[in-house]
Amino acid sequence: MSQEPNYSFQLAKDTGLSQQQIANHLKVMEEAGIVDSSKRSGISGPSRLVYRLSKSFTIVLDVAPHIYNEKLVSFEVTPDRELISEGSVDFMDKIDEILEYPKSRDRIEPLAQIISDIDKEISKLEKERLVFLYIRNLVMSETHKEIQVLDSAYARRVIYSAIDEHDATVSGISKALNLREDFVRETIEKIKKDLQTDYL
Repeated sequence: MSQEPNYSFQLAKDTGLSQQQIANHLKVMEEAGIVDSSKRSGISGPSRLVYRLSKSFTIVLDVAPHIYNEKLVSFEVTPDRELISEGSVDFMDKIDEILEYPKSRDRIEPLAQIISDIDKEISKLEKERLVFLYIRNLVMSETHKEIQVLDSAYARRVIYSAIDEHDATVSGISKALNLREDFVRETIEKIKKDLQTDYL
């Protein structure tokens, strides 16, 4: 379905799932606006529903003892060139150049090469991201050890929130944890005293 619209029975065959499982998944995805369907006349027999992806997005999910991050990011809109790297601009320029080729010239090979080059760059970024996540987890593990001297679970939640949300203000922590600001303020004072820190 990511390559072209498809029928539910073909999706079931491709994935090894039952048609009922595929139908259930497609129903949920259509309700969420991720796919849409339309009727297509068959060569022989009645028309059937064909499904196609209607959104382009990436899902990020990081789970570790000291990390939880979930994010859904759309990449349907063309990014502003000022906000992207020089290498990304080079790829876009190459695409523009290929699209100007006369119809008699092969476009498939250079386009396939761009896809290959982009996939290599994405792989490099993903590997570097894994390294950063590993380092972050190490740092959070050490932070966790430091925080264990706090005898209040609320105090530990307050400092975890400040670190994870990158917002050590009373209002920011209060909003993130749905706690009263006066309670957060008092808790912060106790944390600063117990941990002997000026972080908060």
